[in-house]
Amino acid sequence: MNSRQRRSARTGTIQRQILDTLLILVSVMTVLITIISIIVSIYTDRTRLDQNLENIAQAVAQSQIIRDKLTDGSIDGNMTESYLDSLKSSLTNISVISSDNKRIYHTNHELIGTVYDGTIPDFTDSDIFYVTSDTGPSGAQRRAYAAIYDDSGNYVGFVLAVMLTQNIRKTVISIIILHTVCAAAVITLAIALS
Repeated sequence: MNSRQRRSARTGTIQRQILDTLLILVSVMTVLITIISIIVSIYTDRTRLDQNLENIAQAVAQSQIIRDKLTDGSIDGNMTESYLDSLKSSLTNISVISSDNKRIYHTNHELIGTVYDGTIPDFTDSDIFYVTSDTGPSGAQRRAYAAIYDDSGNYVGFVLAVMLTQNIRKTVISIIILHTVCAAAVITLAIALS
């Protein structure tokens, strides 16, 4: 083997080492960025969901229609149902419970008028709303509670807005799949271009 062939072989080996190092670096960086991106996306989505639940619960709790229904019953039940039915599209259910634990509204209309036997929210320490995880008849749930007060500031009931945890898991799985497919595409493109 002459010197030219040895130099060419050495150059080929160095190029291969550089290429392998570059591919490893691109793969590691892509995986790290994907993991960080998944974590941030899941956290952001969870925060957005909690905020949506809280907003719906607060909006219902502050609604004059609901406050009037709980304080003096002057509002027709059909009007209350129509109003609340319009809000339920993105949630599993919405419930409005009076201070004596009677459901004045539930997404499942068959439960209207029944006694609520679930977790009673604790609105002490001036909390008028909060979001928590709990388990209900339909399974694990993410729940937002909001207190309802009459015009004089007296507690008259609460609103419960619910999203099933299984629906949240579906969103998390789709986030993971999307990020994983993008990462695989980047790594495949890096290999192809190299």
